[in-house]
Amino acid sequence: MGVPKISNDIIVDTLVSWVFHLKNKDFSSKGFGMIAMKLIIYSALLIVSHVLGNFTVEGGNIESYTWFKSVVCNALIIRESISIVENTSKLYPNLVPRSTWLISMKMVLLKKNDNSFE
Repeated sequence: MGVPKISNDIIVDTLVSWVFHLKNKDFSSKGFGMIAMKLIIYSALLIVSHVLGNFTVEGGNIESYTWFKSVVCNALIIRESISIVENTSKLYPNLVPRSTWLISMKMVLLKKNDNSFE
């Protein structure tokens, strides 16, 4: 379903991140370890969701398991896509416009979380 899209997003995100760190001259081996860990975690999530999504009982797929597979794939695609936008905005701040709606929503959520401890 979404594995080619996820792999494309991971490659683009990694390349954009590398360009950012090379430009800032803070490229390190720690980043390579993070890439390996991300690949291990993503692989485990995709394998588990694939096994569950194709699990059959009495010859039929279980709808909630196929739903779980779709959620995992879409969550990974969304996460990587957001990371690409974030890394691109670090490289070229004027390329990606800052959304005032997103900033105000973030402030509302932060304020709500701060009030939950009172």
